[in-house]
Amino acid sequence: CPCCGAKTKRIHDYRLQEVQDIPLQGKQVILVLRKRRYLCPSCRKRFTEPYSFLPSYHRRTRRLAFYIVSLLRQTFS
Repeated sequence: CPCCGAKTKRIHDYRLQEVQDIPLQGKQVILVLRKRRYLCPSCRKRFTEPYSFLPSYHRRTRRLAFYIVSLLRQTFS
């Protein structure tokens, strides 16, 4: 649990999240993630499992953010 540090494997429910990724062959890519939400047995808070490629509360992958920055650098240099 990110709040109290307790360990749990109890899945509370699942949520779908749409996440934008880098274009593929000129087409927009939307990933649909089925995220597990856990219920902490100690503090009763709900939290989702973290993904390394997706910052918390973001709707774009880190890869897309770096891709946009690289395009901007090419455009303005």
